[in-house]
Amino acid sequence: MKSCHILAQKIEHRIADGFIVTDAVGCWLKTAFGIHDQKDFFIMNEAELDSQQASALDLIFFPDTPFQFGLEAFLQENGFSRSDELETIALLREMEPETRIVWGDVSIHILFPVELIENFMSRLHITRRLDERILSWLNQHLTDPTKTGCCVILRNQAIAWKDGHVRDMHRFMKSTQSDPVDFLTCFTDLLMFISEGDIGDDLYDGLKQKRQFWADCFHRAGEIQSRFQTSNAETMLMAGSRILSITPEEAMNKIEMLDRILFRMDM
Repeated sequence: MKSCHILAQKIEHRIADGFIVTDAVGCWLKTAFGIHDQKDFFIMNEAELDSQQASALDLIFFPDTPFQFGLEAFLQENGFSRSDELETIALLREMEPETRIVWGDVSIHILFPVELIENFMSRLHITRRLDERILSWLNQHLTDPTKTGCCVILRNQAIAWKDGHVRDMHRFMKSTQSDPVDFLTCFTDLLMFISEGDIGDDLYDGLKQKRQFWADCFHRAGEIQSRFQTSNAETMLMAGSRILSITPEEAMNKIEMLDRILFRMDM
């Protein structure tokens, strides 16, 4: 059987497991679509597929990490191209997979909307190749399920790796040998900082510079917060003062994230 057919079957089986409306998704549905509870959504779902319903369903039918986890090994074994992706989309449309939506204590079985299959597939990033140098270090230092989790996270990131970044990523991944706690969280945070850009060829030094930037923001935000106690935004703007949209708490959160990452690189 061709790999595209196998992939389509794997995706169909996972779609059949259904999708849970989390609190975060429920909040988005309420804010963006005026859907306040399960009844509102399921009434809308009975109507013909329109733009609002499609957008709401697109938000619900989102492949989360556990969904991708079960596909990762197969994706690495088979180098899928854009034409393979299009073939898989066509196969899924023919299959008309069934699924269910679970919202609280309510569950509804529906056909997966064919109009959403292409968007759903694009979020799986099946054509993205993982950098072999990074993958080699993952295989050397990590074991499942952490290794597969890191691969899924990498697949969801479009990063062009520089040699210096690969070297320092190796330093980071070696830290699992002495401190495996919260490694996936730190790994996700590290990729977020890399994706922001503004990092030179040396990843470690670039992260230290980012930490200094956020430390400056922390002090600046604190100064502005103190000035707000005796003045207002209009007066400060008229006086030529800049007002940061960053709070001291937000800046401190970034600093703590960077400290955890840099600590691992220093192990």
